[in-house]
Amino acid sequence: MIAIYTPVFLTISLTFIYRQVLGARPNFQPLVLTNERRHQEAFPLKGPLFLQERLTAPQRLYCKLARFATGRYMMIPPSHVAHWKRIIKQADARLIHAHFGPPGLEMLPVAEATTLPLLVSFHGYDASKLLQDPRYVSHLQKLFARAHVIVPSEFMKNRLVAVGASRERIDVHHYGVSMPEFPYVERIPISAKLASKKGIEFLQVSNFVEKKGHSYTVRAFRELLRIHPLCRLTLVGDGPLRPTVEALCRDLGVMDKVLFVGRLSNQEIGPFLERADAFVHHSLTADDGDQEGIPNAIIEAMATGLVPVSTRHAGIPELIEDQVSGFLAPEKDVPGYAARMAEVLSSADEVGRRAHERIKAHFNLEIQNAKLGEIYERVMAQ
Repeated sequence: MIAIYTPVFLTISLTFIYRQVLGARPNFQPLVLTNERRHQEAFPLKGPLFLQERLTAPQRLYCKLARFATGRYMMIPPSHVAHWKRIIKQADARLIHAHFGPPGLEMLPVAEATTLPLLVSFHGYDASKLLQDPRYVSHLQKLFARAHVIVPSEFMKNRLVAVGASRERIDVHHYGVSMPEFPYVERIPISAKLASKKGIEFLQVSNFVEKKGHSYTVRAFRELLRIHPLCRLTLVGDGPLRPTVEALCRDLGVMDKVLFVGRLSNQEIGPFLERADAFVHHSLTADDGDQEGIPNAIIEAMATGLVPVSTRHAGIPELIEDQVSGFLAPEKDVPGYAARMAEVLSSADEVGRRAHERIKAHFNLEIQNAKLGEIYERVMAQ
């Protein structure tokens, strides 16, 4: 039995956690511990799931005072520690796997109380933005001394080693996508569409937040339209910056070429991936320091054979081989990004096939879940 802890199970943006939970079977029995359950219809779970009640006002005050007194960044009250300890003991779990750095800190006293090995997956903001907080970094030292760590990229591994993690206790483990769920699509070659003056479809699927770089994508798209006016851009997703991006499209005079779809389920996104010719995702470091791990949306798009255009940001160069399986530009470089989008139109159509083959070989969910199982076995044996 593997006890998997994530504060929220499950949001649409955390699909990769759901895939790992399902992939743990049949060799392991996943026991999910969480404070909140969302999207139950989209993410059914046959195995056991246990909820923890939200903190009461006195418990929140206790945690605040205790964090101040001890210098801890995150903690849960003793009653919650006892709650999770009891469930883990009853289930005869052999390993605790916490997702994200702060939840790892929350589960540290539970691991100590149960004497079980602790595995913590870092995913993005917890190894970028939060590292600017000295209290968080200080508390991580206790976690690094006790836990084994998983990260999605060498870039993130180096970030954590720089703040005190042991290189020998970190595994780089890539997210995976189901190849049957995101099959290769035989598309009309872009060269043929250009010759027949058909529209070229660019697609982005992501939340409208700063690190997804929508404003730079839109500005580069306007530059592209000056050369290739038949192009269109579809933006799937929602978020706080959507009104700002819509206003920018109106100001730039491209609103008639940009389609805002809103948030879609994984099943609803499928037809958009099939119709698209290229995938854009201008990742960047946000003003607050937040960075990506490796965006799952790019992995899914590449699996279907879409040519990705992204940036040299965080772990993305470990996913996209520039001019081999996609195209990369520096962050916030609008002319450079526009040139890369234009290069998609003039490039050989086999780039999409190479993108698919890269995912099949290195980001295949079946293979990656098997590798995660090997990590579980190794950590439990230590």
